[in-house]
Amino acid sequence: MRTDTLLKAVQSYLSAEKNVATNRLREAERESLKQHVEDACKRLEADAVTAAAPVEATPAKPLFRRIMVAVDNSLQAGFAINVAAELAKSLHSELCLVHIAHIPPPTNPDLAYEQFELEPMCLEAGQKLLDQTADRLSGVAPIEKVLRQGDPATEIADVANRLGADLIVMGTHGRGRFTAAVVGSVAQGVMRHVTCPVLCVAHDPAELRTVPNTTREKTADDYFPAGIA
Repeated sequence: MRTDTLLKAVQSYLSAEKNVATNRLREAERESLKQHVEDACKRLEADAVTAAAPVEATPAKPLFRRIMVAVDNSLQAGFAINVAAELAKSLHSELCLVHIAHIPPPTNPDLAYEQFELEPMCLEAGQKLLDQTADRLSGVAPIEKVLRQGDPATEIADVANRLGADLIVMGTHGRGRFTAAVVGSVAQGVMRHVTCPVLCVAHDPAELRTVPNTTREKTADDYFPAGIA
């Protein structure tokens, strides 16, 4: 066989192989492109279904997650308990009931033994009061009970700081500016040692009150105590 004839035959074979390989490459590209298009269509359909599905609302974090209320036998404490319960119910908050068994130190040393016998009685009475209050508020909110002994202001502030209270509700007798300045109050003592808000309740919030409708011009006496303005 002549050399030039053999060379032409080899060239023809290589050209044919090249065309076949090119066709196979193009076919592979078409298959790959087709697969990408199908995958993209599936993703678009899935996104459309997800967008059409109702989105469940994420429950908002309560403004006051844990509300603490001071419990005792006073009428004002009862008002404070009602306010705290209504807040906990409407805000979906936890409710912490705290009672401080306060036994003043005896002025007469001869009464020290009687005071020692009085302590367990006071603690037992405080626990009973907490249990009764918790039973009355059952179903309103998750309830936690805390019983302490000591100075009311100091112990209430300590419980609030330890438990991370977001709001403290307390009953107050509203003795007036002069008495509060001289004697002080439990609420004022608590406010000096906590960083969360303290809500003081002196009256029944459910009691209807008539607010006088007056159009008189306001004076400094409406904002400042006498002698300060």
